[in-house]
Amino acid sequence: MVRQQAIGRALRILGAVAIALSGYIHYRLYFDEGYRSIDLERVAGINLSRSFVLSIIVAAVVTVALLASLRWSALIVPACAGGIVYGIGAIIAYTLSRTDDLLGFSESRWITEAKIAKPAEAVAVVALALAGAVALRRRSRPGASARGPGIPARSERPRNAGRVRMARRA
Repeated sequence: MVRQQAIGRALRILGAVAIALSGYIHYRLYFDEGYRSIDLERVAGINLSRSFVLSIIVAAVVTVALLASLRWSALIVPACAGGIVYGIGAIIAYTLSRTDDLLGFSESRWITEAKIAKPAEAVAVVALALAGAVALRRRSRPGASARGPGIPARSERPRNAGRVRMARRA
């Protein structure tokens, strides 16, 4: 059980680093590489440059949630799910920009940033799927505590145990 916890923690850390790297790449593309000025088409008020800002924000939130899940086990599954959704979404968005177009933008070459971000996102998806599976398996085991290491589960004693009963005198 301790080994599974260590593996789950390591996978969440790996996922957090990979998501943070992807977010940083999107940050660089937006602020340093001119993606801020791409405004071709809009869907629901979102254009390509705004989608980069959204990606940066989501990557930051998911990274913080994954790191917080190291302390609060209740965050493990939601943080892993958020990271998986982020990673898959980023991969799909890039694939759309390469095969057809995404919000009027089409990418025709593999830039260095994509060569870093896409494998990082794939690693995040795999690592977080495994970390989530470990957490769900641990929770589904009988007697397993979802409270985290070192915090015992609530006692299973009857409700009235330990109460002093007064005998009726007749």
